[in-house]
Amino acid sequence: LGSVLTVTSFPTRTSPVKRGKWVLEQLMCDGPPPPPPGVETELGEVDAAASLRERLLQHRESPQCAGCHNRMDPIGLGMEQFDAIGRYRTMDGDHGIDASGTLPDGTAFDGTIELSKLLKEDERFTRCFQRKLFTYALGRSPESADQCTLDQLYNQSKAQGFRVEDMILDLVSNPAFT
Repeated sequence: LGSVLTVTSFPTRTSPVKRGKWVLEQLMCDGPPPPPPGVETELGEVDAAASLRERLLQHRESPQCAGCHNRMDPIGLGMEQFDAIGRYRTMDGDHGIDASGTLPDGTAFDGTIELSKLLKEDERFTRCFQRKLFTYALGRSPESADQCTLDQLYNQSKAQGFRVEDMILDLVSNPAFT
């Protein structure tokens, strides 16, 4: 959505880091930890003439930064074909857009469509969706005591092919809801 692309951009450029972090937090319920104290989060000491991808790669050379950025950056770079308001683009200034990447598990993708298919197949996506659906339906966040219920709902959904209609019906007929 254009609104998500705008919120996850800076005023003057897109932000693969913000986009990757948003996907991990909002769609996978698996956000990165905050940066360690004293770590520079800006791209200050990198080659300003390089492409954004190259600048982020230079930033990730620091071992303090690489741990989190290796999780966030590939996802955000996979969405770089869209500018800050969602327009498709093939160039970022003088640099061509390279929307390929490799996820931490070694799975490679090229572009937003392949990335979205990989994320959709990730168990964290469905579990996160069910967690958010549970929160919405019950009006509260799941507690540790609810984990068995969430696991049961996940297994039911898996057996039914992860259809949203079935997920909703299973949740509203579950004792946690009733």
